[in-house]
Amino acid sequence: MAGVRRGLGVTLAFWNAFWIFIGIVAGAAIQYVLQWFASLSQRKNAKRLMKIEIEINRRALAALSSHIAETKEYALSNELAGRYIFFDMSGFSYLLSNPLISTGHFHDILGADGVSAYFKFAQDLNTSNAQNIKALFDQEVQNGKTMSFLNWLINTKMIEWSEQLGQVEKKLLA
Repeated sequence: MAGVRRGLGVTLAFWNAFWIFIGIVAGAAIQYVLQWFASLSQRKNAKRLMKIEIEINRRALAALSSHIAETKEYALSNELAGRYIFFDMSGFSYLLSNPLISTGHFHDILGADGVSAYFKFAQDLNTSNAQNIKALFDQEVQNGKTMSFLNWLINTKMIEWSEQLGQVEKKLLA
């Protein structure tokens, strides 16, 4: 009888260990699935935030474009004298992308090309660079090259900046 009990004890120990193992594996699988859904939700929110930031920057770019066109009209009508011309870039926002960069969602969503385009855009269009563009503008005005500078901004830089944003938007829609 003792041998039967000992055999039964070994069998019960095996089954207890087996069910504990199954419980651990099931718990790990459930945690993995829940983490996957949370990550999916975070990525979806990150895309939504990036779309908002791109829209803010698209509007700021349109406002800057209008301002440059207005400045060109002043230059064409010889009304620049006595006007303080400044290229306001305070409307451009990069605050939403900072947390996305630190979590890795920014690079994951945009890929290398999108990140590169966005960083070039942000490097050119910020409050610090507004002072550089103002200094260049003043220098070109003094050199008598006001129109060529404004045409360069309109025909080269505005198109470049718009294409950079377009490249990022394309990545967000993919």
